[in-house]
Amino acid sequence: MLVAVFVLFGNTLAYAPQNDPQREYDEYIASLSKYEAVAGVISGSGGPVGKKQISVFRIKRGGKYTIFSPDREEHCDGKKSYTYSPSENRYILNDQVGGGMFFVAFGRAFFPNENAHLTVLGASDGEFHGSKVRVFKLLWVEHEIEIELFVRKENSLPVGWRQYGEQSMYETQLVEIVLGKLSDASFEWSPPKGAVQSKVIRGGLGGVTR
Repeated sequence: MLVAVFVLFGNTLAYAPQNDPQREYDEYIASLSKYEAVAGVISGSGGPVGKKQISVFRIKRGGKYTIFSPDREEHCDGKKSYTYSPSENRYILNDQVGGGMFFVAFGRAFFPNENAHLTVLGASDGEFHGSKVRVFKLLWVEHEIEIELFVRKENSLPVGWRQYGEQSMYETQLVEIVLGKLSDASFEWSPPKGAVQSKVIRGGLGGVTR
């Protein structure tokens, strides 16, 4: 549940499609850095599980984010990152403060601590769930994951992405997105009373525990 008031902004990019995909992607990311905060709803499907999952997210420049999914929550105030399971009242203090795929879509102004290295393989026009988009093809170097990022041409905002693994594809659609302002205090979080801490193997958005 989003507890904030947002004001919609226009966001038309000044760049035109060109022959340098890396430069075009960099210009797109730079165009988002002037915004302070983003909130919205995402729908994910595919992967090993295959079922659709709806999540609500909020992100703010400086590495702050919250993500509420049916089975877990992600909280980060820019310094500490937690993954929390309400059903088990169990949490992880992650060993990384990164942005995962949100870093790919929104850039380092929002996620300055993300260590990922991206190579832009190409840029072309296409469609994504009925929207005319610019498609950026990227490689996440560390994990050797190929990604397609879809940016709506009408307002130059991301509308989704696809991750291609060895045996499956995972798709995320941004079904709602709002630009505005959020206080730093709204990202502060601490484990609820009685919550049990789990050991983390790797952290950040989508940490794995044991």
